[in-house]
Amino acid sequence: MNPKIAIIALESLKTQAETDPMGLFPEGPRVAWRSKVMSVLEKAQSNQLSPFSAIRYGLMWDAPAAAWERAFRNGLSQAIGLIDGAIYELTLLLEENDEVVDGGLFDPELWEHVKGLVESKDWGKVASQVSIFVESHVRTWAGHPKSKGDGELVGKALFANVFGDGSDYQLGNQAGEREGWLLLGMGFAQALGNVDRHHILPRGQFPEKKRLTADNIANMAFIAGDVNKSIGQTGPEVYLKTINPRILKSQCIPTDSALWRIDQAEAFWRVRRELLADSFNEYIRKLLPQRHL
Repeated sequence: MNPKIAIIALESLKTQAETDPMGLFPEGPRVAWRSKVMSVLEKAQSNQLSPFSAIRYGLMWDAPAAAWERAFRNGLSQAIGLIDGAIYELTLLLEENDEVVDGGLFDPELWEHVKGLVESKDWGKVASQVSIFVESHVRTWAGHPKSKGDGELVGKALFANVFGDGSDYQLGNQAGEREGWLLLGMGFAQALGNVDRHHILPRGQFPEKKRLTADNIANMAFIAGDVNKSIGQTGPEVYLKTINPRILKSQCIPTDSALWRIDQAEAFWRVRRELLADSFNEYIRKLLPQRHL
């Protein structure tokens, strides 16, 4: 679980306990609150999970109501203390991650591209996003090579051109080495070929009568298949927060997080249609600089 998301969730649960402690006194609300905290601690792999699960909020014998309330408040105080400890633990983890990156061990631009995924340990998405990053840079470094029809090369065709026989960018001194570099490029292209149509606002989260409205261009993005499967039915208000803002911009996702909700679908789609139109017009301007749009 992304430490940032875990911290946000724990802060919210802590605030609930602090602002309305007696609202958790009845068994039902208390069990629900405790389960949520334990779920976050487990997913965040926090050391506070075991002591938190051992906390008691009542007595083992009959006692006056005041004694039960004191026992509950004592247990809740311990729980809040452990939540604070977990938040501190996760904050240190974030700082450690930043220190590693600041050490200059990674290409800074690549790190910025995958930082959110690495922090959340979402390794499947990291692999596909690194492939996308590499193909984009290979294309740029090679001067955007064109096909016979004057179209921009992508995927296998791009790497075959850049690393193929006679290219200025061919790597290796011997035939075997040159073939190895070519196969490496083809491997990246294969990773990129695993593309799915993705509903940004998950189709399954809409009421059944409105589900068909999710199948519109403003709700679609094309992403790697493994990324799409890992997102599943996770709410947009959760998973979009974990994605690098530069990637969101490249997919024309509205930056206003208040729109990242199913009940804001129409507003989200309206803004994204405008962003898609702007992006397309900008592409045409670059492609046909002599045309006035």
